[in-house]
Amino acid sequence: MSFSSKQNSTTVFCTYNSSLFRWFLDVTTDGSHLNKWEIEGFQFDPESMENDLKEQLMKFGAELRTKLLDTSQVRVMKYKHDTLTVQCILPKNGKDVIDQIDTVLAQHYGFTEEELDFIINYDIKYRMGKTLFGEEDNEEEGI
Repeated sequence: MSFSSKQNSTTVFCTYNSSLFRWFLDVTTDGSHLNKWEIEGFQFDPESMENDLKEQLMKFGAELRTKLLDTSQVRVMKYKHDTLTVQCILPKNGKDVIDQIDTVLAQHYGFTEEELDFIINYDIKYRMGKTLFGEEDNEEEGI
C-alpha cells in the first residue's frame, strides 16, 4: 500500500487496528486471513476524513504504535532443523487507545452512541457474552 502523506498512512494504520475493522473482518471473513478483498471491501478513504479527525488519529496512531511496540513479545519457535524468532504484537495491550480511535471513526461515519458502544464492546459484551464476567447468558429473557 502506498499513501500520499504520513497523515493518510497513520489514518489507515489506526483504522485497520480499530475494533470497527476487526468487527468487519469477523462478519465478512474466516477471521484468519487478511486479503486484498478485505482491504478493498472496507469502505474507508483517508482523503474523505475531516482534518480535525485526522489530527486526532495522528496522535492516537503515535500512542498506539508506541504501546504495541513496547508491549510486543519476542517468541522463539524451535524446529527440528531451524529456529524462527517472531515479534508478536498484542492488540489487547492497546485497547484503551483503540477505543479512542473507534470514537474518532464513529464521528467520521456518523455512528450513534449505541453503535459506538457495540463496536467498542463487541468482543466483551456480544461475542464472548456475560460468561466472561461469571454471569450466565439468558437467551429466554433476551439478555
